[in-house]
Amino acid sequence: MSIQLLRTCSYSIFISRYVGLSFEKEFTLKIENEYVKSIHLEAVPKNEKDEVCELKVTFHLKNLDENVSLSDVRLKTEELLNLISDYLSFEYRLSIKKIEGPGVKLSAQLGMIKHFFEEDKIKMEKEINNIKFEPYKRLYRSAMSNDDDIARFMFLYSILFDVLEANGQSAVDRFIRSECPEVYKHGEDTPSEKKDKNGHPVRNETIYTWLRNQVGHTQSRSKISSVTGRIEIKVKELEFIVARAINMYAS
Repeated sequence: MSIQLLRTCSYSIFISRYVGLSFEKEFTLKIENEYVKSIHLEAVPKNEKDEVCELKVTFHLKNLDENVSLSDVRLKTEELLNLISDYLSFEYRLSIKKIEGPGVKLSAQLGMIKHFFEEDKIKMEKEINNIKFEPYKRLYRSAMSNDDDIARFMFLYSILFDVLEANGQSAVDRFIRSECPEVYKHGEDTPSEKKDKNGHPVRNETIYTWLRNQVGHTQSRSKISSVTGRIEIKVKELEFIVARAINMYAS
């Protein structure tokens, strides 16, 4: 195939935890890129039997020189696709399960529909033009792809610990208390099950650290089954906390 005949390049991304995706009006992003002039996002109608919903991502290419190879174009568009997947996962908390080509798919379940509006289009056009590879956002996307709440919670907490370059869990808790007032609640602090020589808790832990330690078996009376329900509630808040830390310290 001549490169001059290649005008579009499509892929598919799969996302879970939503039953559908909704884009307001025409959702085409105009961008500045070596090979790509615009990106079109389109939600593919979902069959009721499907466990995931599909987002089709189409790259509209510039007029390319004849000496540009098809493999070069594929390589560059797939690099951009991976960065966009990182972006969607990080900015919109999407659980991307896999990417396929040609065609891009997003999958979702749990009865919610993810809506994208005109303001999202404007935001994406501005930010995707300056997109670059960021290791912690790629890790965040990996964590978000896990449908198991406990596994996702533990993965997110480990990312938070690394981003903060924490020398202990007290540093993690200090960050949560000072920088995340939207989700942190003082009344949820829980005495650590680690005791000093007098048998007193060494400190109060945020609910996020306390839950992490219960699952991590670092507490002497840890009971994972008893905290599962609380993790299912708190994992969404931890997603927010980790995203804030990445934006503050690793972006």
